[in-house]
Amino acid sequence: MSKKTLWAGRILSALPALFLLVDAIMKLVKPAPVVAATVALGYPESVILPLGIVLLICTALYVIPRTAVLGAILLTGYLGGAVATQVRIGSGAFPLRFSSTCLHQARLHVQPQFTDETAARMIASDDIFVMLAREPPSSTDLHGP
Repeated sequence: MSKKTLWAGRILSALPALFLLVDAIMKLVKPAPVVAATVALGYPESVILPLGIVLLICTALYVIPRTAVLGAILLTGYLGGAVATQVRIGSGAFPLRFSSTCLHQARLHVQPQFTDETAARMIASDDIFVMLAREPPSSTDLHGP
C-alpha cells in the first residue's frame, strides 16, 4: 500500500470520526439546541447523556486500529437508529441527503422513474436493488383528529 493511499484512507476515516466525536461531545454538554432537537424527535431529555456516552465509546472503538471493525459495526447500529428515528417522525423515504459521490462510492444509483416522496429505488447491480419506502400519512395525520 502506498503512502498516498494510506493517508487518503486515514483522512477519509478521520472526517466521519471527527463529526461523530463533536456530536458525542454536544450530547455530553447538552446545549439548548441539542435538547430542543432531541425532544422534537420524541425522546425525553434524559436519554441525551446516555446517547452521548454510547456514541463516544463507539467512536473511540472506531478510531483505535485494533478495534476499528467493532467500532464500525457499533456505529452502523447507532446510525441505523438515527435513520429509524427520522423515518418514524415522517422525514421521508430517504431522510438523510447523501451526495452523489457517496452514492457512487457505495455503488448505488437512484432510479428517478421509481422515486417520489414516498419511495426511492436504488440499484446496486443488475440483479440487486434496494427499495426504501414509507407508508403515506393517513388523513387524520394530515388534518388532525
